[in-house]
Amino acid sequence: MVKKFFTVLGLVVWMTPLLRADVTVSDGSPDTFRDAVSTVIGSGGGTILVTTPIVIGDTNGTAANEPFDGQSLVTVSGGSTNSIFLVQSGTLTLSNLSVIHGLGKLGGAIQISPLGSVTAATCTFSNNFARGTNGDSAVTVTNSGNGVIGKSGARGQPGDSGFGGAIYNLGSLALFNCHLYANGASGGTGGDGADGQDAGTKGGNGGASGAGGSAAGGAVYNRGSLFLSDCTFSGNFALGGSGGIGGAGGSGNFPGANGMAAATGIASGGGLFTATTNSRAVIINSTFDHNIAEGGNGSSGGTSPAGVGQNGPRGGDALGGGIENSGVLSVTNSTFFENSALGGTGGNGGVGGVRGGNGGPGGSAIGGGIYNAGSNTLVNCTLAKNTALGGTNSSPGSGITGGNIGRHGSNFGGQVANVAKAKHGLFSLRNTLLGAAPSGGAAYGTFVDAGHNLIADKTIKFKKTLGSQFNLDPKIGDLAANGGPTLTIALQTNSPAIDQIPSNAPAFDQRGSLVARPQLVYSNDFSDIGAYELDLKLVGIVHSPQSTNVVLGSNVTFSVVASGEAPLYYQWFFNGSSILGATSNLFSLTNVQSTNQGNYQVLVTNSVSSAVSAVAVLTVATPTNSPPMITLQPLGLTVGVGSNATFSVTATGAAPLYYQWYFLSAGMSSNSITGATNPILTIVSAQLTNQGYYNVAITNRFGSTNSVPSTLFVTNVTVGP
Repeated sequence: MVKKFFTVLGLVVWMTPLLRADVTVSDGSPDTFRDAVSTVIGSGGGTILVTTPIVIGDTNGTAANEPFDGQSLVTVSGGSTNSIFLVQSGTLTLSNLSVIHGLGKLGGAIQISPLGSVTAATCTFSNNFARGTNGDSAVTVTNSGNGVIGKSGARGQPGDSGFGGAIYNLGSLALFNCHLYANGASGGTGGDGADGQDAGTKGGNGGASGAGGSAAGGAVYNRGSLFLSDCTFSGNFALGGSGGIGGAGGSGNFPGANGMAAATGIASGGGLFTATTNSRAVIINSTFDHNIAEGGNGSSGGTSPAGVGQNGPRGGDALGGGIENSGVLSVTNSTFFENSALGGTGGNGGVGGVRGGNGGPGGSAIGGGIYNAGSNTLVNCTLAKNTALGGTNSSPGSGITGGNIGRHGSNFGGQVANVAKAKHGLFSLRNTLLGAAPSGGAAYGTFVDAGHNLIADKTIKFKKTLGSQFNLDPKIGDLAANGGPTLTIALQTNSPAIDQIPSNAPAFDQRGSLVARPQLVYSNDFSDIGAYELDLKLVGIVHSPQSTNVVLGSNVTFSVVASGEAPLYYQWFFNGSSILGATSNLFSLTNVQSTNQGNYQVLVTNSVSSAVSAVAVLTVATPTNSPPMITLQPLGLTVGVGSNATFSVTATGAAPLYYQWYFLSAGMSSNSITGATNPILTIVSAQLTNQGYYNVAITNRFGSTNSVPSTLFVTNVTVGP
């Protein structure tokens, strides 16, 4: 029997479902669907398979009001073949439902027309997909035999766009306490060009390929009215389509040129794309985490009729790992964590008889957390560990004269990026905390400082007269279940964000009525910067246990750091079940076996509240003939000018292990560090020129692995209070 995944108070648990009723609805009727909901509830739960979308209202604007409450017992599935609801007019109200496996080009689960309205409360939307159709490849025409000149191949068709993995909205959409995870929007791959005809004298040129389709709104695509409250967008993605492959040139005394490679698709808004023009999109008390926008990859360049290799196409751009906003948006009391904008890989340069083409540049990545091209206001928000990472450069084509290697894609604004022109929009920050970004700097563009902001670097030099601070370590924790309906990031007790806002802060923090603002911490009744208000009595997870890889038979220790009124009590869990006797802040395993592999979490409680850490995944590898495996990644550092900075890595694998450290400068040129061949790297008397990204390659005779890039910030300003 299949096991199902649930989250209860932040704890990952596995449950085996009881026998449940399964019903199929195939006529698209709301009445039939309502009967199916009643049948499933009466049977104690089950799944409704919708094979034809349920149509609400009509194109004439007829009023309709269709409420459906699943009482947390009903799952609705599109069977990965079709969308589930089409709201043409009137109102669809969903409560306590799980909506899964919808598939379409515009809204995998729900498509809302301009006259339609949808309200959903306490619903889950997962594994719904909006997929653009792949472009048709051109058909190669029969060879012309002994003809003099061969015909050129036809061009491939472009891939279609995919918008709104779960929901596509042109009308009105309101979501309350909803979870949207693992939904995706993807652009179609461009079709391949047809081959040129063979001929006795001159072969035909290959046909050009079709462009990749764009993708927007991994979970939600919005061009209407939008309201989100207490919602979680997690693990959604928008993936631009790759360009097709150009057709091969026909043979002959003078061979035809290969077909040109087309452009790749842009990805926008890994979690949410919104472009409201006549109304405002509003988000309150919500969390966006681990969403990804990734541009499409380029195919290899072709060859021009003159025999010169075509430059490889540019990788697709990625705009807004968490959100892309091109309209009017306000976000209050919300958290953005580890969202990513990833530029696509450039295509290789084409082969040329005379000169090879240049490798295509990687696509740009702009706004790991939020990309703004409209008007956006953030109030008491926290953004941490979001990243913007440009696409990988590509190889040049060969020829008598080779082409040049492509350049790495640009990184702009790991946390936030603003590209709006002053006359058309702005990006205002108030009481907002921007942590350090692994790539792209914390911010890019011009911002309005509305007061009492905090940023970890110098990408925004806030005015201190408005109570804002820059180039300060915010001293924050990890994303965890610290109470309330959404995950949050706790402030450490020595954070410079504490007690900074004298007035004009929301009455409660992101956790809602659980924590009012302000909370007296040290010297005044001022509120804290960001979405989290520190209450010294309540439990908060400062550092969650970290995922790790170990070799069979080795030892491992997980740890958690929490704040709150003493005494604190701990209970560790493995795959959702409590571990007998595991009741301290440390949990150790000796002689690890494959049965120990899985998910570990810890529940921390005191007499006032409780909090649950993030999941730490333990992976166990067999040591025989094993390649290197990193068990502890190097951590990012912030040091003052003239101080030493030390990175370290821990790895397992068949001996001997060989290490080589690399430095990645702001210009994205990666260079090996001479003599840096040990697990520990120390930069003595660090200077501003040492600021950048460091990683280590580890090899043995069975393979190799690379650590994640770790950031070194070098500052001549005091870090933290």
